[in-house]
Amino acid sequence: MSLIKGINIVAETGEKQSYVVAGAILSCSFGDKFNRLKMPFSHGVYIKGKPQMNIMDYVPNVNIMPFGKCSSLANPAVASATAANNGVLTPQPCTPMTTMPWIDGKTDVLVEGHPALLNKCTNCCLYAGIIKIEDDGQALSLTVSKQAKPVNSRDEVGTILTKGSPLSETNSLIPSVGTVQNNKSNNWNQKIAANWTINELMEKEKEATSEEKRQEYARKAENLRQRLRDSGVPEDQILQATSSYIPNNQVMEIAQANVEKRIKDDPLGFGLITKGYQGGILIGSLLSKKSRRTSGVSNNKASTLERNRENGKLFEKELEKKLEEKQNVAGQVTIKTHSGTKTRVDFIGTDKETGEIKITEGKSSKTAPLTKNQKKAFPEIETDGGVVVGKGKPPFTKGTRIPPTKIDIIRPQDLLNLFRKGKKDD
Repeated sequence: MSLIKGINIVAETGEKQSYVVAGAILSCSFGDKFNRLKMPFSHGVYIKGKPQMNIMDYVPNVNIMPFGKCSSLANPAVASATAANNGVLTPQPCTPMTTMPWIDGKTDVLVEGHPALLNKCTNCCLYAGIIKIEDDGQALSLTVSKQAKPVNSRDEVGTILTKGSPLSETNSLIPSVGTVQNNKSNNWNQKIAANWTINELMEKEKEATSEEKRQEYARKAENLRQRLRDSGVPEDQILQATSSYIPNNQVMEIAQANVEKRIKDDPLGFGLITKGYQGGILIGSLLSKKSRRTSGVSNNKASTLERNRENGKLFEKELEKKLEEKQNVAGQVTIKTHSGTKTRVDFIGTDKETGEIKITEGKSSKTAPLTKNQKKAFPEIETDGGVVVGKGKPPFTKGTRIPPTKIDIIRPQDLLNLFRKGKKDD
């Protein structure tokens, strides 16, 4: 990946966490260049004289700029150029499509009302690229806009933070409680970020090792809910208290309603990517905190295929969780048809209420094709059924006869519809 002139990125060891400032170095798993995190206006908090960022600084072409050339086949421009080039991967200019807040912000340190951005945070593009922070920007040179917001004495304490300082030592230096502004133009930001933060707090509550900590996280989450209520946010757009951590997809459902309003208002020209938001929100829910890549990025075909496989695995895991709500599911079972064709299906299960057999195949992009065997075997399974070969998975072990069964092909948009349907059914 090309470096920014004059910048050398050195890999660090360990899990050191630091705050991110304007000018931080970003990378995308499908891009061939690094770029810098932009900030048109300061939030009023500074570290070493540089504006500190929060999780809401993700707007494409405002905060996140193009990463050179894109090699993701989920990008229609790349897919089209590759098809025109007889299947040879043909990268095209990057158009960043980030659609959600950064993941893993510092929930108990707020910068202008939203969790502070950390160097471990990740984001993702509609076209499946994983965006990482390679350097927090604290030690890099930066020209700050003359239009930056003026700071007050409370914000200025952020200037004494230093790179590598333990977060526990600096928490008291930055306001830990943000006010939900009753400002119509910022309302969509508040709802998305607040629900995201509530979700993070609920996860921490679940993982806490002491009752005192559990109560602390629960109290912080409830305080955020109350602030949203006080600012006029409807109850059905607030993530409610629950005995367990709520999966990311439900947070995305709430965020989506606010994003759609943002598109309708279109104050920054986001209407250009109206359809992109739904897909981007879905992809964001599939890329978990543990999916961050630590290696450099190559734009050769082999590494692209490897990244596509990784994204496919993440998609299958999310699909499996959704199917398990209503089915007893077995994964990766091989079925042989009457013609002798063998194909391995992603999921086969029985409906928990009716006992009916269900077969589901997941495709992690809207353009991913069926394999040669799938094209032949799937119609045969739907008309004549088949038999399980190999070891199989209980209760679909070797020799199990599969009756004629329709095979559901689920792609990202279909999975999003499943989430919506599940929410309505609940």
